Amino acid sequence: LASNGTVTMGDSGDTISIPSGVTITNVGTATGFGGITMADMWRQSANGSSDINANTVTTLTANWEQVDTDGFGGIGTAMSQSSGTFTFPTTGIYLITYNIQLYSPSQGATFAGGFIDVTTDNSSYSQASTGYNSIYHSNGYAIVTCFHQFDVTNTTTHKVKFSAVCEFAAQVRGSSDLSRTSVQFTRLGDT
Repeated sequence: LASNGTVTMGDSGDTISIPSGVTITNVGTATGFGGITMADMWRQSANGSSDINANTVTTLTANWEQVDTDGFGGIGTAMSQSSGTFTFPTTGIYLITYNIQLYSPSQGATFAGGFIDVTTDNSSYSQASTGYNSIYHSNGYAIVTCFHQFDVTNTTTHKVKFSAVCEFAAQVRGSSDLSRTSVQFTRLGDT
């Protein structure tokens, strides 16, 4: 034990092995042991900013903003986006959560859905996760949530977009004061 209360084991690059059966008990503050190093959240900033036509899958390309109200707290380096295409700050395994709120002003719909679309070559996108709901009557709403765990091995080629569809024309709900249609990114660990 050093005079300042610090114990140093090994040198940079060394591996320290702890045999199986050993119990490690912490009664102080443990730092540097991993955990979530990145968490971020974005949302549609206005109603109708990404309206969709009847039975037409539409990528949400406009009016994305990082959440900045109600005590929002991010961890680490934030996501970046351009025209609705989101780029990851570092490689890793990410949990992506997409929550979309759709409004039908004129009639109900038997289906209203949201999709998480990913690419691993920065070109061809595929639907990684889908979710559907229905809108019971005119002036009704549907809320859909999708999840995908994405192994981002290259931040240049691995990207994500978000889209929606509805049986009839619908409005994607958004706000700059609260999260209606939003996406959340949490880096769970290394790839």
